[in-house]
Amino acid sequence: MLNLLRNRKHDYYFLFLFLLNIILEKSNYITFPLSTFINKEEFKPLYFNDKNTGNVVCKYWIPSLLYPTLLVDPEYEIGQGLVYLKRKFKTFCPAILMTEELEIYLYENATFNENNLILSKIRNIVPVDDCFFGLAQKGNYDALNESEINLIKLKNDNRIEKKIFSFDKWNIKKETITSNLYLGDIHQNFTSNNGIVANCTVTTQDWGCSFKQMNFNNKIIELTMDNGTYYKIYFSSENHKIIFPESFREKFNKTTNQVCQEDKKSEGISCPNLFDSSQNFIPLKLINENMTITTQIDNLLRFNSSQEDNKKTRITFENIECFILPLIMFKQFHVQFDLDNNIISFFTTDKSILELMKKEEDPGRQDENESSNTGTVLLIIFIIIILILLLGFGVFWFIKKKRASAENINKYNKFDEDEQNFQNMNEKVF
Repeated sequence: MLNLLRNRKHDYYFLFLFLLNIILEKSNYITFPLSTFINKEEFKPLYFNDKNTGNVVCKYWIPSLLYPTLLVDPEYEIGQGLVYLKRKFKTFCPAILMTEELEIYLYENATFNENNLILSKIRNIVPVDDCFFGLAQKGNYDALNESEINLIKLKNDNRIEKKIFSFDKWNIKKETITSNLYLGDIHQNFTSNNGIVANCTVTTQDWGCSFKQMNFNNKIIELTMDNGTYYKIYFSSENHKIIFPESFREKFNKTTNQVCQEDKKSEGISCPNLFDSSQNFIPLKLINENMTITTQIDNLLRFNSSQEDNKKTRITFENIECFILPLIMFKQFHVQFDLDNNIISFFTTDKSILELMKKEEDPGRQDENESSNTGTVLLIIFIIIILILLLGFGVFWFIKKKRASAENINKYNKFDEDEQNFQNMNEKVF
């Protein structure tokens, strides 16, 4: 009986820990497996398969950080079941190219678990071969209504709980690269203490962070514009192009002592003296008041064997006033985009690629944090007390039940013993 009681206690402890884990770490995100192939003629971005509906518009969707709705190319057959909204507008579409104005037509489309998202179709003849699943904020798309943006529409229709999504660290194999897109809630990596998390605040219109400096080839380059403000850095998932602003070219070349040269015949600059024989990427550090984050600039040969130049990068200069850095540079990080709180977060367990800046907190903020932490601790303590009481009640009930059973057995045995004694006395009398 004692052993049985001990085993029951272990069961209660397991149940207690299981419930506590659910309460503290529950996340309601949807997981989309992402993948792409290595050593193909064209190294495609990560994409997910559309298996949610029978009326599939696109078999593969590339998550888009620069466009807010579904987007298909001008030659794509829309098919039946789509309602044309009789509305079109002109815009610059950074998911495709940065400088050309495009004419966009809007449709209602049943996709993503039969949710009626807005489908945009380009009317211009532009080199677009892919389908994009928009994850951007409203940005500069003034002709779009708030309710037409994917994240907002999914939240309003109760398809997702929060306007939050994240891209997991890349898993690089011999022939494939895999990752995950988590949509609808905070991933537990960003609420646990199992790694390093750094944050940057963004505006309500875009996914851009500000960094003050860049460390390239052990040279510090200031990221200030001619007017004294900092360049905005945007993140892209539509392709692997690394885009620097044209106004940054002279500063970059001067600071790096012309270490990289531009090839007039093709896109991308070559850095022949920077790629080590043991490595096929160049580290690039981004620095602001919160963090120093180390990204990777790969040579073209790393994931595409059809390329011939292993000294060439994907860096190009375009006539824009911002940086656009693809997720391939952040492949070693889990990157989360939080539209509810306008924060981009980076997670890693590798201290060598993410360093948090130490800074003194103002007393008011410190008191606020302490108050928040105290409230969290009290809530956890309250939950633990409730679970302990339930555990204690369960153990008490179990012991009481066993004692009652034992008392009944003892009474029954005593009754049998008295009856036997009485029979023995009768036998002696006769």
